[in-house]
Amino acid sequence: MGAKTRRGYKHGIFALETSQWYGNLKCRTSVRPMLSMLEDSSLKVPYIYRDVAVHEEFWHFLKKWTQKAYENYPILYLLFHGEPGQIIVGEGKNNEIELNTVAERLEGKCKGKIIIFSSCSTLDKNARWMNSFLRSTKAEAVIGYRIDVDWMESVLFEMLLLCEFQSRALDLKGLRKSKSEVDKAVARSGLKKGLDYGIIIRKARKRRTKA
Repeated sequence: MGAKTRRGYKHGIFALETSQWYGNLKCRTSVRPMLSMLEDSSLKVPYIYRDVAVHEEFWHFLKKWTQKAYENYPILYLLFHGEPGQIIVGEGKNNEIELNTVAERLEGKCKGKIIIFSSCSTLDKNARWMNSFLRSTKAEAVIGYRIDVDWMESVLFEMLLLCEFQSRALDLKGLRKSKSEVDKAVARSGLKKGLDYGIIIRKARKRRTKA
């Protein structure tokens, strides 16, 4: 997934973001300017962006992402409020979406793709559970936070992350190298003080041996 170019790879980003970060229609907080910057940079990263206010919109666009027409956008970037094991879509009651439900909807549909949960505490789950999520969806990696994070710090980290992913294939070898480089960059920057992030990469598939 993602076209290779002279400068590296061009892994498109499919971004779904809450339409109201702070419950105020006057608030213009959004990651979209950062995505436009990546597209206008030398990396020329293509992206699709949609505001999401209700569950129905979320599931509609999530299904779209799995279709062949969008195979050049292998990075699913989900920007919502969060709780452990959940993302929060919309306002009011019953606005939670369980990651278990996301895994069910994406079962077997994410080979060659990665999922970024830009939401507080969503990945506050044990490693065994996250590996189960990867096995179910067939995703190559899942990225997110184990604690509540500052919005600006998370955006800075995610810009670093998205740039690094353009350097290599989204496979086991490439993702392991990208994780190593991101960890080093975060340590140098001091961002790690306010972030507890996880980059969970699928385990290598065991080769079948002949009897």
